[in-house]
Amino acid sequence: MVARHRQSAAPARARHHAAGKTRWVIERSFAWLHSFRRLTVRYERYAHVLEAFLSLACSLICWNQPKRSSD
Repeated sequence: MVARHRQSAAPARARHHAAGKTRWVIERSFAWLHSFRRLTVRYERYAHVLEAFLSLACSLICWNQPKRSSD
């Protein structure tokens, strides 16, 4: 039995490169949200209270991010 020649993996990586950037942004955002202890485990009984804390956490993350200068 003769093994077939496999194609290079480079084109496959190039295709998924754009999806990788988006995935990294999402994973980074979840990591920032996990720094808030109240959100790591759902203690709240009602969904609207959890949503309020999540909204507050997102606001604090955006507030504390350094501003990028547009040179």
